Amino acid sequence: MTPPKHISTCPVCGKPYAALSFHLRRGHSKGRVRLEREEGCEACQAVKAENARLRATVEKLTKELATVRRSYRLVSRRLRRSRVASSRAEEAPSEPESPQPGPQGPEELCPSSSKPASSSAPRQSHVQKSKKSATAALGSVSRSATPALPTTRSGLPVPGPSSRHEPKKKADPGPAPAPASCSAAPVPSCSDSASGQYQALLEKKGRANILRKIVFPKSIEDSLNEYRSYQAGAAATGRRAESAQSKVTRVRAFLYFLARQKKDLWNWMFMADMDGVRRYVEMLQTTSRAVTTANFYLRNVAQFLGYFKETKLSLCCLSQTQIVAVERCILKALRDLQKRVTLHQVEVKHELEEDGEASRYHFYGYFAAFVSSLYGHRPGVITNMLLKEVALAKTEGSPEEGYIINVLEHKTAKVFGAAQLYLRVCLAGALGLHAAQN
Repeated sequence: MTPPKHISTCPVCGKPYAALSFHLRRGHSKGRVRLEREEGCEACQAVKAENARLRATVEKLTKELATVRRSYRLVSRRLRRSRVASSRAEEAPSEPESPQPGPQGPEELCPSSSKPASSSAPRQSHVQKSKKSATAALGSVSRSATPALPTTRSGLPVPGPSSRHEPKKKADPGPAPAPASCSAAPVPSCSDSASGQYQALLEKKGRANILRKIVFPKSIEDSLNEYRSYQAGAAATGRRAESAQSKVTRVRAFLYFLARQKKDLWNWMFMADMDGVRRYVEMLQTTSRAVTTANFYLRNVAQFLGYFKETKLSLCCLSQTQIVAVERCILKALRDLQKRVTLHQVEVKHELEEDGEASRYHFYGYFAAFVSSLYGHRPGVITNMLLKEVALAKTEGSPEEGYIINVLEHKTAKVFGAAQLYLRVCLAGALGLHAAQN
């Protein structure tokens, strides 16, 4: 390669170059330009002044942006705390406790102290005023609130008899007996860990189901109402609305089972309990209900989990992995239950099937197809078989060796002789039973 004949100077950076394309890629493609010229160059001075103004503007905007970000974080933290406080207040409203006297200070223990008591009087009066204002605010909130169902330690209200049937409370701390006119059965609290008490919630069906009266926190109730509207669809009829309500009731039973003995239900973190999900599946299979009912419960729960995974709430703290884990556990239980469901359906159909001519004709058709597939006989062999030939085979055979039926009259009897059918005990008994009935 021949060297260049002359070397030029770059007008931007003032450096010499031999190849312009190579110089532009190497020196100007990634911001490597440094304008260093003479002190008296007006262009250099203008560039330096512009850079100084730009640097000052960037520093000023950076400080303002940091202040705005700090204010935004503070406002977000306050808003989050207010949401948590309101959710907890809606979840488990509690009465204000009376202030307990604190430990006595050295001024009270030593009446002869030289320090005057008037110095702590303004502070005590300020504390008392703040306590009175807080008590008044809580009282106004409790008076303005609507009457709710009694709650448990976990915040779940326990449904019970209506307010007009509740007996009046007395000063006696002992438990008051329930009135005889109350028709609703008492529901066990969330602190009861025995699964037998939870099974009492599943005894009644339809509109009499107690699980329909359980009230969750506002975030969960809004999600369940939205899911019921989604299941009912647009222009829902009475039958479809009732079906959607039944599905939501089964989902409510699942949520209530997982929410027992847990706090802070508003963030949905109580669902991240795989052991609780497995116990729920086991409880459904051990109750007195049919296996198909347990299948319905699990299918509705799986549908809700799929809907919940796609439309996640803003207050939900569950991760996508936790939701998928719960859904995978429910789907695995459905697959394990499918064999029992199929056997149960076969048993129910067998019990509902009545003995008659149609059943007998079906038996003869299946029996002829079975024998033809085993021995290759024509269907006419089964058609021409007589009762006396079946009775003779029963007298000559034995349960240990089996039975041989000799069919004398058939199409190829002159060439091949009698057609023989060897049957075991089960088939021979069924054939003899149907032959005797015929």
